[in-house]
Amino acid sequence: MGYALATPIVSHKLRVYPADSVAWRYWGVDKWITDPWPELTVELSPWMNFGTPGAKYAEGLKIPLDTNGSQVYLNLASSDSGTPNVSLGPFITPAGKKTVVVSPIPAPFIGHEFQITPSGPCRCWWAEAELVFQPTPEQAVSWGPTQWTAFGAEGFSFIPFLDVAYSGTASVSLQVSAQDGTSPQSVTLPGTSGVYLRSRVYLTFNKGQAWQFQATSSAPFQVFLEDWVAWVGRWGRSGPLVPFRGLGGSFGEKDEI
Repeated sequence: MGYALATPIVSHKLRVYPADSVAWRYWGVDKWITDPWPELTVELSPWMNFGTPGAKYAEGLKIPLDTNGSQVYLNLASSDSGTPNVSLGPFITPAGKKTVVVSPIPAPFIGHEFQITPSGPCRCWWAEAELVFQPTPEQAVSWGPTQWTAFGAEGFSFIPFLDVAYSGTASVSLQVSAQDGTSPQSVTLPGTSGVYLRSRVYLTFNKGQAWQFQATSSAPFQVFLEDWVAWVGRWGRSGPLVPFRGLGGSFGEKDEI
């Protein structure tokens, strides 16, 4: 015979005993129907990558909590050097109830591994925690050199200008190299205060049969290759420039860092 508790309880050990003076025989409980419940304590989460080891632009957090009716803040930290610790909350959830709370991150930041620390005793379901994020390019002080590309063309070509997308706290030096020809001078891209910037840069005289790209900086920066466009012209052309968006694609020059 099965029984259900009118009000579920949270406990470590349970005992069954008679509630009146009626004689009875007891062969024990065949099976307790339980749902594992976290301890009501200040427990740090493990370091979590939320399903992917890549860089993440963290925008929010969703997690089931039981704060036992008390006010609790959650501190979100990243293992990446220079990233901030963000305090989220306060959260107050009913005692004994698994309640999903959702909080935006006021100032989104980039990280790989994250750890959550409660400010007070609460029950946290770490395995069900979800980070609201967007995948983002890695941050590094050097990108490339990429593999050579002919932009799918035959013979010589030239690149009068590029549409580049990047972010960085310091200036970035971009070098475009030509194979079997003349390379343009390197271009200095200004720092963006760490925010995304897309701009057009003009190159000096150049001519080549294949091309290679690389960039360096004194501080970590990001290259958003999906938003780059190389404007390519056939040498001695009579037609218009061709916008090439294959940088970072399957053509061969996919270089993330």
